[in-house]
Amino acid sequence: MTLVLEHFKDEDELKAALSDTPEALDEGLRILGREIRTDSGAMDLLGVDRNGQLVVIEAKDEEASGAALVQILRYIDYVDRFKSSYKVIAQQNKGSPKIADTTSPRGIIVAPAFAHELRRALRFVLPDIVDLYEALCLEDRDTRARHILCRVLPREKELKQPDIPTSDKLFSRIEDDDLRETAQQVYDWAKAMSGDIEARMRPDGIGLRSKKMFAYLWPRKKSLLLETRIQDDWEKTPIKRPEDWTNEVKNKIRSSLALAGGATDEAYHEPAEDVEEP
Repeated sequence: MTLVLEHFKDEDELKAALSDTPEALDEGLRILGREIRTDSGAMDLLGVDRNGQLVVIEAKDEEASGAALVQILRYIDYVDRFKSSYKVIAQQNKGSPKIADTTSPRGIIVAPAFAHELRRALRFVLPDIVDLYEALCLEDRDTRARHILCRVLPREKELKQPDIPTSDKLFSRIEDDDLRETAQQVYDWAKAMSGDIEARMRPDGIGLRSKKMFAYLWPRKKSLLLETRIQDDWEKTPIKRPEDWTNEVKNKIRSSLALAGGATDEAYHEPAEDVEEP
């Protein structure tokens, strides 16, 4: 069996995976419900661990921001205030541990990545109240079955500002000069499609986001790997030479932006031309 790392299609896939395999987070964890209403919105999942402690689970299919911490603390407060109601739900759920009366709920934020602001803010939350779990989506290359792997991130007493690379530094990994210039053109063109597009630099690539992430650029020695959204998944398009940067590839990025809920600005609606061979 060969497993490859993939993106979660959306939050629904991540929440379904957590609901089906809660042991990926904590051995003995039982899920009591999904999309449970509170006075601050609907919490994604509510569970109870083997010690009878209620567990609020907030899932993000993209990088979790500081707002996720505020959100889950509100849910924890709500569950704590109405703990008696959830005791009834647990009693109706056969096999669920009995909810401990004297133990306050805790929370877990599950995401593929976490913003620096969130991890810094977490330093001021008491231990054992909120944990961060990195979620990885692994796909069997042969059967296409998808699996979830979660690992808890340790708390750090003092977080150093991460070394965020520039696009020039990332694209310098590409050995061919012409292909490196093409990679910069891909990035500049995609970012210019709309004024609200945000570039998120990562140690190994660039994510482009409007309302949601719609493209990833992964520089390699011999190519630029472009990932764009399709209807229910992500599509990989390798760009190995300048002439691979075509109208067809541009249309993939446009479609991906639309699927992510964004739209191009009127100023960028002119027809795009293929990059000429140097």
